Amino acid sequence: MSRAALLGLGAAFCVLVSLPARPALASTTYAVNSQADSPKLLGSGAACQSILLPDHPCTLRAAIDTANTVGTPGVTVQVPSNFVILLRSIYGALHPQVFMTIKSTGAGRATVDGQLQVGVLSVDSADTLTLADLIIQNGRRPAASGGGVLLSGTLVTNNVDFIGNQGSFTGGTIYDIGGSLTMNGGSISRGTAQSGGAIYIAFDGTMTANGTVFSSNSANSGGAIEVHGGRATLNGVTVSGNQSASLGGGVLALASGTGPSQLDVSNSTFVGNSSGAGGGAILVDQSTLTLRGSTLSGNKATTTGGGLAVSLGNAALTNDTISGNSADLGGGVYQFSGTATTRPPTAVPDAVRSTLDKLSAVRAAASDQARSSSGGGPAGAHKSTAPRRSQPDAVSLESVTIANNSAGSGGGVWNTVGAFSAHDSIVASNSATSSSPDCFGTVTSGGYNLEGLSDCAFAATGDKQNSAPGLAPLASNGGPTQTIALQAGSPALDAGDPACPPPATDQRGMSRPQGPRCDIGAFELAVPLPAPPVTGQPRQTPPAGVALLALASLVVVALIAVVAHAAFRQRSPGERDA
Repeated sequence: MSRAALLGLGAAFCVLVSLPARPALASTTYAVNSQADSPKLLGSGAACQSILLPDHPCTLRAAIDTANTVGTPGVTVQVPSNFVILLRSIYGALHPQVFMTIKSTGAGRATVDGQLQVGVLSVDSADTLTLADLIIQNGRRPAASGGGVLLSGTLVTNNVDFIGNQGSFTGGTIYDIGGSLTMNGGSISRGTAQSGGAIYIAFDGTMTANGTVFSSNSANSGGAIEVHGGRATLNGVTVSGNQSASLGGGVLALASGTGPSQLDVSNSTFVGNSSGAGGGAILVDQSTLTLRGSTLSGNKATTTGGGLAVSLGNAALTNDTISGNSADLGGGVYQFSGTATTRPPTAVPDAVRSTLDKLSAVRAAASDQARSSSGGGPAGAHKSTAPRRSQPDAVSLESVTIANNSAGSGGGVWNTVGAFSAHDSIVASNSATSSSPDCFGTVTSGGYNLEGLSDCAFAATGDKQNSAPGLAPLASNGGPTQTIALQAGSPALDAGDPACPPPATDQRGMSRPQGPRCDIGAFELAVPLPAPPVTGQPRQTPPAGVALLALASLVVVALIAVVAHAAFRQRSPGERDA
């Protein structure tokens, strides 16, 4: 390039950088000043005015209508925190359609109430709707799904509590039909539906919950959450006191025509959930589960899998505690393998047959719901719902503690012919009223496991049978969940795999190893730091007379310094410099 051309480019650059910066578009804010539910006044343009006379106040519905009409993205709707907005069924659910944030202002949280007459929100836009510091309650869709929110778009909630919402079919609080849901904090409680008392996810819908509490929800299947051909990611959540009449007291994940569901759970607690058939806390059918750093405790299933039930699917457990759960078969963990269509042999226990019958019914109901679903599903979502099986059937335990569970058979683990493996794990202190307190069926050892009895038949390198495990009760020992600590003298201490494979921490986040080798199970006992060594001669305490003499000497020196400094300041500047 010639010198002239370079000079020209440089001049052009100087002109560009000298131009004034274009001011950023100011975001639009609508301040709601009425608790009434009233739509936008026609012809009011960009002003938030409702049809209410005489002064046409800015209602929540009018603010949303105005944002939709004007089409300005990034709108913020502010609702005073002391407002309770009662929605009227004549106007239907609120329907934001542009990038928008609806939030409370001031201390506390504003409430939007459907009065058990109308759904609260319909979200079908790819533009993100963000809800912050709100209470959404008593939404109900008669003869429809998603009492609180019908979602096929994108929704983010920050510190939002959903209370007492009802769906006649699926998703008592939220029906995620191919949408994207992110929940940060907040809670869902007392939601009810036929499937997914709190949330139902279908048609490749996704959900991520961070630190959210799901409590006291109920359904025929999926007491809190049901995933049917979608993905749910739960980070640091609490799932407690939810009930299912059949399967998945806490969470049910099953396959659909779009493929297996994916359930990823980390650093979470499932406690006190119950199901009338299988999976007191979690049931995975023809789908995939990853469970990391989590605790399943005090859950109950009438038939199979008090803590976890896996049917024709995959489950990988790492650094987890499964304790105090109960069922007829598999108090802690239950796995059934076979085919999705064939009837079980007559030799299968009644509890297994009952669970499989319930699974068949739930699969059929989910397929029927998918075929008849309406109300905002994404284009092309209504596909064939014949389930695609997740291959192969496998449950794996890595640094897991299964203890203090109970069942009629297989107090800790109950397995049929599926692949079930354990490595660096504890299965001990479980109980059964008929047989196999710790393990029923084949559990393949990867080595370095500890069992309280011998019915798990752990016989690989480093395995320990008939060992009193030395376990403390389930308690808060640091970290995001409760854990079972190893007591001093436990045979699990420094008895894990010498390679100490990942993860590099225990369930609490304590680094491994603390001793010469990793400990077995989900808990790594911290090694106390040694006291610093004593060096040199021990310090001698001087006699009282010597100490007083030293103190007097210091006082005399200080007085001399003060007198000298005063004399120096009284001298003239010339004398000071001499």
